[in-house]
Parts: sequence; structure tokens; C-alpha cells
Amino acid sequence: MSYKSDSLMTNLLNEGDVNTPLKIILKAKNTVVNPKILNPYTKEYIEITKEMKKGEEITITTHMGNKRVTSNLDGNLFNNLKIGSKFMWLNVGDNLIRYSAELGEENLSLEIYYTPYYLGV
Repeated sequence: MSYKSDSLMTNLLNEGDVNTPLKIILKAKNTVVNPKILNPYTKEYIEITKEMKKGEEITITTHMGNKRVTSNLDGNLFNNLKIGSKFMWLNVGDNLIRYSAELGEENLSLEIYYTPYYLGV
């Protein structure tokens, strides 16, 4: 499943049986400083200490064994994660996700990709 948003807050529904990892793409339409993704209910967040340039895309992958933070301009940004950041997963059911930035929030858009996981025999 995927979700694209220019809205600062959205609800994502994980219809699966267990929590699921995310692939998040942040896109800068102009300068953005220190983008942040937050689940206001769990208080989990991912914040990247970086000034994004116009046209830059940051991809965050939270899959177990494949955690990554990369930029199409600067490569690996794992060391740019703010201390306290967590590679969040979607809980089963509704998940409220908000994104923001210290500066240029209106220049940021978000795409989220995930696959619901189901229990099987």
C-alpha cells in the first residue's frame, strides 16, 4: 500500500495482523531544515538533522535487517539521525502520522509505502 500527502497529518490504516515496517520518501520542493516524522500517539519519531535542497529526496526504510536513511544527493544519512529517533513501524489498526520541519515545512511532501503482514499457518 502507499500514501502520498502534502497534508501535515494523516491517518494510515494497517489492516494486517501484525505491525509492519515502512518505506518513507521525503521530497523537498525548496529548502527544508531538519525534517521530522512523528506518531503523536506513541511519541515515536524520526528526525534528520540536515538542510534539504530543492529537488532532494530522502528515503527512510524501517525494515528489520535493512534500516536505511539515504539522500538522492548526499548518499547515506544514517549519521544525520537525531538522537532518540526510532525506526517506527505501523501498529495494527489506525496510525496517525505527522511530518514537520524546523524551517520550510510547506516545501515538504511525503510518500509512505507499506505492506500489511498477515498471520498464516
